[in-house]
Amino acid sequence: MSGLRAQKWATLALLAALAAACSEPPTVKTEPRIELTQESVDFGEVPVLNEAARTLEIRNAGRAPLTIESVEVEEAGAAFAVRSAPTSIGAGEAASVALVFVPAKLAPYRATLMIHSDDLESPALEVPLLGTGFTVATLEADRSLDFGEVCEGSESVGTLTLRSTGTADLILEEIRFADGTAPEFQFVSSTRTPATLAKGGEMALAVRVSTTEASPAFLAGAVLVSGTDPAHRTVSIPLSARVNRAPKASVADVPNAAPGATVDLDGSASTDPDNDLPLTYSWALKSSPLGSRSQPAPLDQPAAKLTLDLPGQYTVGLTVTDSAGCVSKPFYKDVLAKPAQQLLVELVWDNLDPDLDLHLTPDGTDFFGPQDCYFAEGHTSPDWGNPAGNPTLDRDALTGYGPEIISYGEPAPGKFKVMVDYFSDHRSKQPATLATVRVYEFGVVKAEVRRTLSQEGRQWQVLTIDWPGGAITNIDVVQ
Repeated sequence: MSGLRAQKWATLALLAALAAACSEPPTVKTEPRIELTQESVDFGEVPVLNEAARTLEIRNAGRAPLTIESVEVEEAGAAFAVRSAPTSIGAGEAASVALVFVPAKLAPYRATLMIHSDDLESPALEVPLLGTGFTVATLEADRSLDFGEVCEGSESVGTLTLRSTGTADLILEEIRFADGTAPEFQFVSSTRTPATLAKGGEMALAVRVSTTEASPAFLAGAVLVSGTDPAHRTVSIPLSARVNRAPKASVADVPNAAPGATVDLDGSASTDPDNDLPLTYSWALKSSPLGSRSQPAPLDQPAAKLTLDLPGQYTVGLTVTDSAGCVSKPFYKDVLAKPAQQLLVELVWDNLDPDLDLHLTPDGTDFFGPQDCYFAEGHTSPDWGNPAGNPTLDRDALTGYGPEIISYGEPAPGKFKVMVDYFSDHRSKQPATLATVRVYEFGVVKAEVRRTLSQEGRQWQVLTIDWPGGAITNIDVVQ
């Protein structure tokens, strides 16, 4: 029986061995496992209030996703901060934590970065953070900017100097006007920030003040400059200016006058609100009839005269300047040269050398005939048999520009012809000239025509005038 038992136990042992050989392998755990690539983060030496950035890499060496529950600097108010951090990392992957260091003073700094995750074996990791505030920036600036007196309606530009005098580059973080600064102040140079001012360097900041009639008598404000100077995070630079009121120009009314008359211009009523006397005067002619050569005279006195050499409207301007140099706005006054005659014909031209003659004759008669009104002996006031009076050549110009004027006080009914004769070019090297003829009826311009006459001897038949209706018909023929 002992042999049978041995055989039975051998069989049982074999079956047990076969069963063991056919069983499953041991189970492998699928868990996350956090690993860090470095034991600490050292920012090194950083200028005070400057920002330095570093990264810390976190790896997941496990076979399941790693959840990052928190990444925080343990010490409150530390110079270190977390800029960004991952919230999960896939199996076999890595991600980075972005860190910054901003030292507040010249000193070494140390803090602890705490990382909490769902790694069961290492749920909390500590990473030392190191850094040193090494150098410091210093901002020096002008104490103030006073523009002094600024004339109303003008502007002035001043500069503020910013200097970097520390052992580190100065970073300008913001440049702006303080709240409540007068709107008359404006920056001229760029105020874009951040901007770096190298140690030992300086920058000129240009500011403009522009005044208007609405500006108050005193202007105030301040420029605020913020930077990385720990002792002066924001520097306030006062601004000031005083407004000198502009003088007020004034011109007395000027009555209308006949062409050829000389009128008086009176600016003596001009004043200055600040009583900065004496005033100086400057007359100018803003506009005048085409072909007019008249100008006020004298130009620099309170009273002047103006000769109305042509019919039409003249606009004269006066500016005055006070003893502080402030200039008024121009004061304009219109002066009208209105012919007293019912009919007036005018000729001007644009070349100094030639002599052009204006002609007026009844329709049906010949130019240069006995009834032609023009500059020749016996023709300056020909007899047209009108009891009310004959046409008259009032003005004649022997050279350059004109004017030539024929007036007819009370025309008799009829039709009249106008002609321009290119009498002489006086051997001009450039004889061509642009002639302009105007017809005034009861002081109002009813026609204005132009034609370039190329050379001496040309005759331009211009137009006809029907009276008393006043209808004007262009001929515009050059012979």
